[in-house]
Amino acid sequence: MPATYDDAPLTCEVRSRRTSNGVLIQARAFADRDIDASYDLRIVKSGGGNSSEISQSGDFSLDAGSSAVLGENEMSFERGSHLRAYLTISDADGELCQRTFRL
Repeated sequence: MPATYDDAPLTCEVRSRRTSNGVLIQARAFADRDIDASYDLRIVKSGGGNSSEISQSGDFSLDAGSSAVLGENEMSFERGSHLRAYLTISDADGELCQRTFRL
């Protein structure tokens, strides 16, 4: 179950889209007010004969009312594979948003 951050200045999501090569995982943020923060995106794939882990992170700034793709990665996705993506966004005061995605 996703954590709830009632007074957070942004919301976040992890979404997927099937591609001809497998699946595209995308992490996004939507700002309610101006914000400077950092994100950490970790994607773990297992099963289907192989496993892999990808980590992306960085700092970003958003103006109120804007959104951004923070990180994305396309991975092969075979029958029997399992994929999990973990997104955490924090600023100087602490964690603002966290999402977990399973496929």
